[in-house]
Amino acid sequence: MLNRVTAAQAIEQVVASLRAGADASEVLSTLLAQARSMLEADEAHILVKEGRSLRLRAADGSDDFSRHPDLAWGEGIEGLAAARGEAIAVVDATRDAFYRAAFGEGPQVGAMVAYPMVMRGEVVGVIAATRRTPGRFSGLDLWWLDLLGGLAGVVVENDRVRRAQERRVRQVEVLLDVVSQSGGEPESLLQRLADTLTRDLDVDRVDVLLLGEGGRDLICLGTAGAAEPGCKPPAVPIDRRSPLAGVLQTGQPYLWTDALGDPELRQHLRGAGMRSALAVPIVVEGGRKGVLLLAARQPGAFGPEDQAFALVIAARLGVLVEEAALRRRRTELERAEAEAAARQEFVGVVSHELKTPVAVIQAYTDVLLRRAERAGDAGNLDVLRRIGEQSERMLHMVEQILDLQRLEAGLMALETSRFDLVVLTQRVAEEVGSITSQHRLTVEGSGPLPVVADRRRVEEVLQNLLQNAIKFSPSGGDVRVAVTHDERGGGRAIVAVSDEGIGISPEEQPRVFERFYQGRSRLYQGHVGLGLGLYISRELVRRHGGDMWLESQPGAGSTFYFWLPVAGPDEGDP
Repeated sequence: MLNRVTAAQAIEQVVASLRAGADASEVLSTLLAQARSMLEADEAHILVKEGRSLRLRAADGSDDFSRHPDLAWGEGIEGLAAARGEAIAVVDATRDAFYRAAFGEGPQVGAMVAYPMVMRGEVVGVIAATRRTPGRFSGLDLWWLDLLGGLAGVVVENDRVRRAQERRVRQVEVLLDVVSQSGGEPESLLQRLADTLTRDLDVDRVDVLLLGEGGRDLICLGTAGAAEPGCKPPAVPIDRRSPLAGVLQTGQPYLWTDALGDPELRQHLRGAGMRSALAVPIVVEGGRKGVLLLAARQPGAFGPEDQAFALVIAARLGVLVEEAALRRRRTELERAEAEAAARQEFVGVVSHELKTPVAVIQAYTDVLLRRAERAGDAGNLDVLRRIGEQSERMLHMVEQILDLQRLEAGLMALETSRFDLVVLTQRVAEEVGSITSQHRLTVEGSGPLPVVADRRRVEEVLQNLLQNAIKFSPSGGDVRVAVTHDERGGGRAIVAVSDEGIGISPEEQPRVFERFYQGRSRLYQGHVGLGLGLYISRELVRRHGGDMWLESQPGAGSTFYFWLPVAGPDEGDP
């Protein structure tokens, strides 16, 4: 009866500490002191469940409780009591090899009792007491331990709920902090977020890893909380069986209750004693582009509810990375547009400034040519004609540069009208043929073949193709022009310009229509220019709704084709 009265007084003392607002550690220390006193034990301790482990929460009567501070489920006397869900009493540990191994090299233990703490049908921990001398624990001792164990279970569970609530509050605060962060480069943003998570949550290590440019490695762009900053290794190959690569590939969160059991993860965490970890995918622009890793030294630090929080944080990380990438692309685009505008303005100014003196040179050359002809000055006539040809060539190049500027700026206006393409082709061929006596130029085609187009621009295309055919044909070679009507696709007028020249190699043909491209074979033949004629010609044809292409064999000549839509019966009529 005295023990029961004393027990009531002890429980009253424990309840009083609870009502006084003492924290869980103080209440459990008071409770263990009462347990040790009532059981006449030398030491008492409480271990609480963390995942599939038991972790020491409080102890009384020992300055150095180093024996199994953390036990696996089913390990040692306490682990067996938790796994079985029933009390285990050891009368004489000195005579049994199993118990001696369980107690290890610590202080001498002669007798022990371990009682599971059960809340709502689930074991939440173990309360235990030891004596240095062997002896049996009485039924009253077990009743007393059961009573205190139940009370300790309430304290542990209440403390767990309180800590969980506080953790949720901190998570909300962290989430608000993360949502408010924006601006800057991705690396600085991710580092700030990693610092925030380790500072405000019970997290000992945070890594933010994103896919590298090649898509073969996860690159650590932010890390915080580690004893040694930086990830090791800094890049994680995603083609090997790495747990982090698995999270990226499957898109599913992964929870490690004991990270020490995973050698790949242990290597990544640099052996910093992290016992639990949680990894979730980071989604950017609809695709999985990274992994957020949280780690803690405490086993079982993360639960299913933490996965939801980590997924929200990872989603925000993805948004921040996407926003940073958009800002970077927008800045690059604005810079490129500004540079392009500056180049266009410069080219326009230079081209116009060149055009004026060239026109003056042409005018004065014409005046001098007429005077030389009247004076019969044969010696200067040839020189003046050469000056005129070169100034005409320079003026043509300036016009090409201006056309290029108009095309790229979208300012190339077309003045369309209805005309017969066969008639225009014959006239242009006659004009071009009149300036050469070393080539035979023929036109095949019968009209009418009406088109609605910019007559002047189509004339420029024909002149360019015919002049190129003459330029790259041997002396005495034939240049043939064919104009045909193709009924397909609503009707197409096709022009083909063929020469018997040097031809174009297969590897050069895809580049012929590139701006500023000079074919190697043409350079060897001494034909130089800006390399804009074919580019501008094809762009002009495409702006009319047609296209241009070529067929060529080295040493067997080339044929350039272009087509324009055939005009309808009333199309283009005034």
